[in-house]
Amino acid sequence: MNTHYVVTIKDQLTSSSTITAPFIEFAKNDTVPENERRTIRDDLMVIEKSVDFRGVAHTLYILKKREDRFEEDARITCVDSVLLHYEGRKIVEQSIEDPNDSTKTITFPILDNAAFDTQTTPSWFSLINNIRGFAEGLPEFPARVEIKKDTLGNLTFINQPAVGALLIPSGLGYFNAPPNGSGINIYQNLLFTFQVLQTNKADSDNDGILDIDEDLDTDCVLLLDSGIQNAPPLADDDTDGDGVANFRDVDDDNDGVLTREEITFKADGTVDKVDFNGDGTPDYLDPRVREVRTEL
Repeated sequence: MNTHYVVTIKDQLTSSSTITAPFIEFAKNDTVPENERRTIRDDLMVIEKSVDFRGVAHTLYILKKREDRFEEDARITCVDSVLLHYEGRKIVEQSIEDPNDSTKTITFPILDNAAFDTQTTPSWFSLINNIRGFAEGLPEFPARVEIKKDTLGNLTFINQPAVGALLIPSGLGYFNAPPNGSGINIYQNLLFTFQVLQTNKADSDNDGILDIDEDLDTDCVLLLDSGIQNAPPLADDDTDGDGVANFRDVDDDNDGVLTREEITFKADGTVDKVDFNGDGTPDYLDPRVREVRTEL
């Protein structure tokens, strides 16, 4: 945060042909006169978010423009899909001679010169199937861009994107299992800059219950690492204990009545989670209730 400053923030979109990365450009402080130096905190709002993941506390740094605003329908949840432009760079170490002792060196983190991943056309990806740092950081940004495509495939953007960056510690990144061929080292910290365009409220099993509402313990985790190499992940929220996570289970309580048939859909499209016996557990999670509902 103190070794670099912000050069440019690319928060204006006109067409897909003009999009270039990085979306926030940083430079090292030692490239400008000392009396003109700034830090990232001078140009961006920095949120330090403490995240407990796998029993270890990590600090995620969220960098954003101060004037970003939210509309309710533009809110991202930690299990949604998000449409982005993005660029990822590694945080590497640079060593220099200690000016006070030539027999010693000083090591400090800097941004790698080259990106290991860049996406300058709109790209959807699921926060469920990505590194934890994205799921924890992207909900701090609104997704408010409307996109129109003409007959030639050219894109026009209505509204401007939220622009930001995430400084992700390795424990919330790829940790000891980076993607093959990515060039990312184990335990390497990463910086992603991005433009947030749209979000899709995920309902993976199309049962009428959004994925975020299938996260019963509200920990933003729907699947658990099995701890066994190459083994599939385990279900985190699994009401009926059948090994299928609720967000992938069309009959969450395994009572023989589909979840979609144990809820009602109101005229405005919202869901009424009916509790027929009034025990505090909605019918779609209560195997003692096997009532098929009709739309209001």
